[in-house]
Amino acid sequence: MPPYARALDILRTMRVGDTFNVHLCDGTIRVVHNIAWGYDVGETVAHITTNISPEPNCPHEIDFFLADEIDRIVDAETGGVRFVCDDERAN
Repeated sequence: MPPYARALDILRTMRVGDTFNVHLCDGTIRVVHNIAWGYDVGETVAHITTNISPEPNCPHEIDFFLADEIDRIVDAETGGVRFVCDDERAN
């Protein structure tokens, strides 16, 4: 399973109330409360839209990125690392 597929699985299984800090390969960090995801026709990497439904009851931004752009996923409450990309592209 490619690293980005594992990252998508972690985000897909978020529970209500979870908040993750998703670190992207370009150095940006996205605060994620929930996701909607899918695949464009012919694509093998999922696109991810964050914080759209249900709308979080806290300040938030709606973001969009591809699953293979994820470098690390950290639980915002505990600081626990849920995913680290082992793909050299992310280093």
